[in-house]
Amino acid sequence: MKLQESVRIEITGKLREDISELFVNHNDSETLNHVLKVASVALRVATRFGVDSNKAEQAALLHDISNVIPVDRMLDIAIQLNVKVDEEEYKYPRIIHQKLSRAMAEQIFKVRDQEILNAIECHTTLKPNASQLDKVLFISDKISWEIPGDNKYLQHIREKVENNELLYSEKF
Repeated sequence: MKLQESVRIEITGKLREDISELFVNHNDSETLNHVLKVASVALRVATRFGVDSNKAEQAALLHDISNVIPVDRMLDIAIQLNVKVDEEEYKYPRIIHQKLSRAMAEQIFKVRDQEILNAIECHTTLKPNASQLDKVLFISDKISWEIPGDNKYLQHIREKVENNELLYSEKF
């Protein structure tokens, strides 16, 4: 299966514009707004922690591109693409979107940088021995959430990032 066939977009090589077109063509302005916000946060966080801001921005722009695929089709498409599906992904299929986004970044957007692809692939769940870029994308995604209500844990995480405390922690 070729992902290009199921995605309505002509790639120009201008990543921000191509990502915008992808989400506009799939009537998904919510995810577009989210990835643009994550990209903005990732640039700031990467700079703060000495991580390549160009790679952080690219990973952030691409991290949720698989949201154009309906959740009820994600597992089937992952299987068709020979993406390894973990037990947890069968139980909660939405998690597979990080692996599908990686596949789309490779196949559609022709991303070859393994650091960027690895960060995309673990942006939801992270992984043991995560790289600094993995951590930048993971935390940028989380602190970009707009969750209604009083979310003290989210504010705590945002403060830790602002104080340069989080990404250097051995527990992270």
